[in-house]
Amino acid sequence: MLGCYTNYAEIVKNDLIETLLLKLAEAIDLDGSINVQLRLTEKGPVVFEINPRFSSTVLYRHLLGFHDLIWSIEENLGKSLGVYIPSIVGSKIYKGFQEFVVSGDELMMVNNDRLDVKKL
Repeated sequence: MLGCYTNYAEIVKNDLIETLLLKLAEAIDLDGSINVQLRLTEKGPVVFEINPRFSSTVLYRHLLGFHDLIWSIEENLGKSLGVYIPSIVGSKIYKGFQEFVVSGDELMMVNNDRLDVKKL
């Protein structure tokens, strides 16, 4: 993290994290979106913050195929939800003065509200 903003993230497949988040969602009877921040420690995932909102990484997750904002709107409008295709494990998000997303062999950059995609 850089201050209170995510400056780096990586898509991982971790059963401990998935189980923890599913149990959390069930325990609070989740209806809507939350932003869960955690660290993976030697003892497993440790939650240190839960926010009742979308994360500031919503754009990057959207670029990687996780369209939670769109799905939330569709659900509230009574429409069927779009299909989720899991992101490529190992894809990385870098956030600084310019945003970059690396997914598979593509580099995506947001420039003045325009998305540029380049092959690596």
